[in-house]
Amino acid sequence: MDPATTNPALPPCPLPSGEDSTDPVEAPVPWTVDELKDVCEELIDALESWDKADDSKRARAKGLASELVRQIEADAGMPKFCKAIFKRHLPPLLVKHLNRMNISAENKDESACVLAVIYLVYDKIQRRTLIDKLSGQSTATQPKP
Repeated sequence: MDPATTNPALPPCPLPSGEDSTDPVEAPVPWTVDELKDVCEELIDALESWDKADDSKRARAKGLASELVRQIEADAGMPKFCKAIFKRHLPPLLVKHLNRMNISAENKDESACVLAVIYLVYDKIQRRTLIDKLSGQSTATQPKP
């Protein structure tokens, strides 16, 4: 059995008074590699797309020639070897650490949603920053009445 997926029952919890509880704490539901494989692949693909878009946006913002921007877009992204390593080894790595932290797989839906919300907030901040930057540039180049 894979040690990353095993999780023995936890010992009884001490009560706030310092006494030991006689009720054992239920062991969290352990994570498995199969549960995280698809999510990790999607996450890696999303990170690569995000990175490519960022490189493209940066190159365009710097005013590089369109031919050079197209070449940067073609070269952007993770090297295939690195992407394969991440896709192969990230799921077992996450399983190991999630199980060590006693984060139950019962909470996988909550965990996925929290990750999605964090990404959405970050993306929104990035877009607002870009809009503010672009609006400042456009007003600076417009003649004053």
